[in-house]
Amino acid sequence: MSVNRLSDRVNRSFNHLLSNLRLSISLRITINYWRMLLKSAIILWLIFSCIFIGAVWIDAQQQAEQETAQLKTVLETEAPYSPLQPSERMRIRILDPMGQSFYSNWYTDERMAGFWPLRDPWPVWIDWRSRFASLQTSRTLAIGSDRWTLIFSYDLSQRIRYYLFAILGLMAVDMFRMTYFLLRSKTLNQSVLQPIEEIAEISRKITAESLNQRINIHGTQNELKDLAQVINGLLDRLESAYNSQKQFVSDASHELRTPIAVIQGYASLLERWGKSDPEVMEESLSAIVNEASNMQKLVENLLFLARHDKQSWKLSVEPVLARDLVEEIAKDTEVIAVHHLVKSGPMEESLVQADKNALKQALRIFADNSMKYTPEGGQIGFSCTREGEWAVLTVWDTGQGIGKEELGKIFDRFYRADQARNSSGNNQSYGLGLSIARIIVSGHGGKIRVRSTPGCGSEFSILLKREQG
Repeated sequence: MSVNRLSDRVNRSFNHLLSNLRLSISLRITINYWRMLLKSAIILWLIFSCIFIGAVWIDAQQQAEQETAQLKTVLETEAPYSPLQPSERMRIRILDPMGQSFYSNWYTDERMAGFWPLRDPWPVWIDWRSRFASLQTSRTLAIGSDRWTLIFSYDLSQRIRYYLFAILGLMAVDMFRMTYFLLRSKTLNQSVLQPIEEIAEISRKITAESLNQRINIHGTQNELKDLAQVINGLLDRLESAYNSQKQFVSDASHELRTPIAVIQGYASLLERWGKSDPEVMEESLSAIVNEASNMQKLVENLLFLARHDKQSWKLSVEPVLARDLVEEIAKDTEVIAVHHLVKSGPMEESLVQADKNALKQALRIFADNSMKYTPEGGQIGFSCTREGEWAVLTVWDTGQGIGKEELGKIFDRFYRADQARNSSGNNQSYGLGLSIARIIVSGHGGKIRVRSTPGCGSEFSILLKREQG
C-alpha cells in the first residue's frame, strides 16, 4: 500500500470518527489543526532525517574514495602512507593481497575489535550501552594483478547526537506551536467563526415578514463571501416565490369573491321576490348559472396551476400531426364564433412530439382570446407552417390588439390588459389563460411568439420542434 493511500485512509477514518462525535465546530477546528500540526511535524522529521542520512552517507563515501585514491598514490610511488582524515573520524584497516595488515588504526577495544565485516553484514553498527555508532564500508583496490582491501569505519556518534538535538529542537518548536494554539484556540476560532456567526445571526432575524433583508457581504472574504452570496440568492428566490404565492392567493381570493357575491345576491333576490315574479326568477337563475360556470372555469385553471407548481402535472407525449390539430381547432371555432369570419391559412404537414389534449388546450386559449377581443364581423385565422426545424401553429385576429408596454406582462398570472378589465358578460377573463398556455408550451420544449399592433389585431404562434423525416 502506498503512503498516499495509507494517508487518505487514515484521514477518512479520522473524519468519520469526528463525524460520529457531537463536537462543536470550534473544537473540531482545534482537533483538525492539531492533527495537521502533528502530520506536518512528522513529515518535517522524516525530511530532516532523510537529508541527515543522505549527507552522512555521501560524506562517508567521499572520505572512503579519498583514502583509496591516497593509498593508490602511495603504492604507485612507494611513499609512506598516512590517512588523510583524523583517526577519531575515520578508522581504516588495509589488507595487502596476502591478507596481511598493511596499515590499521582500528579500534583497540576488545568489544569492537572483531565487528563488521567479520560478523555483521549490516553497514551500521550501534552499541547503545557505550553510546557508540559507526557506518562501515569497504573498497577493493587493484594494482596490477594484486588486490588490496580497505575497510572503513565512519564514526556516527557525534553526528547522531547533533541529529537528536535537532529533532528535540523541532519537537520543542512543534509542542510550543500546539500548546500556543490550544491556549489561544478560543480567540483564534472566534476570529475565524465570527463571520459565520454574523451570517447565522442575520439569518435568524429573517422571517416571512422581513424576507427583504440580506446578508452584508462587504468585508467578507473568499469562501464566506461565496456562502453569503449563495444565501442572498436563496433569499431572493424565496422572496420572489413567497410574493408570487401571496399575490396568487390574493388574486384568486379576489376573483372568487366576485362570482360568489353575485351568486349570493341573486340567491337572496330569488328568496325575496323570485317565487312570485317569473322574470326575476329567470334573470337570477341565468346569472347564477353563468357565474357558477365562470367560477368552475376559474377553479379548474387554479387546479391546473397548482398541479404544475407541485410538479405533479405530466404530459402524455406521442407523435401528433400539427396540421390536423390546427384544422380541428379552426372547425370548432367556426361553429362557436358565429359573429366572426374564420379563415384558414397555409396548412403544411408537420409531425411533432406532443400531448395532443394539452396542445389543443393552448390553441383553444388563443382562439378564445381572439373571439373575446375581436369585434363582431372581425376575422380570426389559423395556419400551420414550417420554419426551419420548427413547426409553427398560429392563431391570428383583427381585434383590438395589445400595447407594446403590456406585451411583457400578458403571460403573468391574473394580469389583464385594460381592455380585458373593461369586458363583461360572457367575455369575462381572469388572466390565467395565457399563463396556462405558456406552461403547456414550455412543457413541450417549445416557445410562444406574439406579434400585436393596437387596433389592428394580434398573432399568437406556438413553435415546436419538428420530427425530421
